[in-house]
Amino acid sequence: MAGVGGLSVSAVLRQKIRLFLTRLAQASTACLLVMVGGDITALSVSHWLIALKTGSVSAGLFVLLSLTPLGRFVTNGLATAILITLVTTLADYVVHPGHFSVQSLEAIVTGLGAGAIYLIVSDRFGDKPAPATPDRKNEPANG
Repeated sequence: MAGVGGLSVSAVLRQKIRLFLTRLAQASTACLLVMVGGDITALSVSHWLIALKTGSVSAGLFVLLSLTPLGRFVTNGLATAILITLVTTLADYVVHPGHFSVQSLEAIVTGLGAGAIYLIVSDRFGDKPAPATPDRKNEPANG
């Protein structure tokens, strides 16, 4: 049974789960750090729950977008970082009210943080930033 881009259904499912977990970690980390203003000693269970909710919404939206032509259009690291920033900003804004004086500013900072985490982590491990959707078999990432 063929999946996407010549990959089996199970291979595509594994990719989407990995994509979800990666985006969950990036968005949740950014949300946690922004909520406590970088003071990790102030973290509480409530912060973790909010961050995981934001991360889950962001990751879910990202995986859904990866199934659309937009997700397939995003083929380089910078475009992926921009998409992560936009999706995480939207998720954070929808999930909880901001703590900054301007309501949407916390969501914007969280989104920028998630995009930056993506770029930093990709660079740190010697990988070129990956495309938004890794469905295409044997296609090099432009980055």
